[in-house]
Amino acid sequence: MVGCVAALLSVSGAQARSPTVLGVVFAGNPGELARLDARSLRPVAEPRLPVRAPWGSVARSPDGKMLALSTAVEVRGGYASSLLLVDRTRLRASGRIALGGGFVRVGSWPAARRLLVVVSREEGESLVVDPVARRVLERRPLGGRPVRSTRSAGGLVLLLAPTSGIGAARLAVVDDQGTVRSAALPSVEAGIRVPSDEREAGEELTPGLAVDPAGRRAIVISTRGLVAEVDLETLQVAYHTPTARAPAAVRKLFSASQRTAVWVDDSHLAVSGLDYEPYVDPQGTQQVRAVPAGLTLFDTQGWSTHLVDRRVSGFTLAARTLLSYGTRSDSGTRRSSGIGLVGYAVDGTRRFALLGNEAVGDAQAIGPYVYISSHNARHYRVVDPRAGRVVAAPWTNAPTALVPEG
Repeated sequence: MVGCVAALLSVSGAQARSPTVLGVVFAGNPGELARLDARSLRPVAEPRLPVRAPWGSVARSPDGKMLALSTAVEVRGGYASSLLLVDRTRLRASGRIALGGGFVRVGSWPAARRLLVVVSREEGESLVVDPVARRVLERRPLGGRPVRSTRSAGGLVLLLAPTSGIGAARLAVVDDQGTVRSAALPSVEAGIRVPSDEREAGEELTPGLAVDPAGRRAIVISTRGLVAEVDLETLQVAYHTPTARAPAAVRKLFSASQRTAVWVDDSHLAVSGLDYEPYVDPQGTQQVRAVPAGLTLFDTQGWSTHLVDRRVSGFTLAARTLLSYGTRSDSGTRRSSGIGLVGYAVDGTRRFALLGNEAVGDAQAIGPYVYISSHNARHYRVVDPRAGRVVAAPWTNAPTALVPEG
């Protein structure tokens, strides 16, 4: 009987404990990495680990015990990056690995003694790192500038733009051994064209990238609406023109267009983004409007599309729900408007709407919740995507950045 009561008390206590998240609290520089209550965002335990900005979450070890964070320090001519290896349970640093110039864009930790890192600068590099010996084993040039990246079952998948100007994109695959293979995408443009004078148009194009759940194919969504499908084993490329094309970017003055793509099930993609459209106001001053590209679902079987909500500029997928937001702004009128946070099922059915007309800029999915930050990352709304409601709205004592642990 005593054993039964003890077991019940143990279960009750476990259920009562709130989940936690990692966060960097910037009361100063360095900030402090701490474990926080997932709803209140208050530190729940010591110790705390000093972390300098800028930083980023890179990868978790195969056994789940370690976390690799990237940090960077300013040096002559740019930044020098390093990896900070952290014991996730005790929040203690177990080592630091110098990587050289540039910023860490993405990483994967496929084996205990092999960590893959992509460093972004004018021309990206793929690095193979031994986290036990704490040294870089190999460096391989990528032949382009990484503009999109994602993990797959077999390693990392990257979308590369030319190192200067706008031109054909390339898709690069970095496997678990660090081997780099790539395929040209001559019909997909990416990159930045900087105007040489006032009469020349400038432009920035950033396509979307997604990898299917099985890790067999990548989809690249161009800013013109064309779709490139890449077999990740053979690197063969097929192009598709959706039956109802996604909104295309507009070329004029210095324009910019970016797309984001996420695979939502075995045969459907969700795509959104922003277009920045310049204009000259009556006083002759160049201004810019930020216009949402809308939330569109792509059927990868027949390549038909369904425009779900033309007001959407970004989204986060959590609990089979597309938590969507959109911001429209105009530098000439100094006005901006939003749509709050709208939840759509992966088939496009509207589930809920939160936060009124607030201009939400990002939504971060960590554990069971989605986090919306504002007021310089001192105010958060914590959303339960399954219930479709805000479960907490904490203020923090200092700017707090949440750390993905995957």
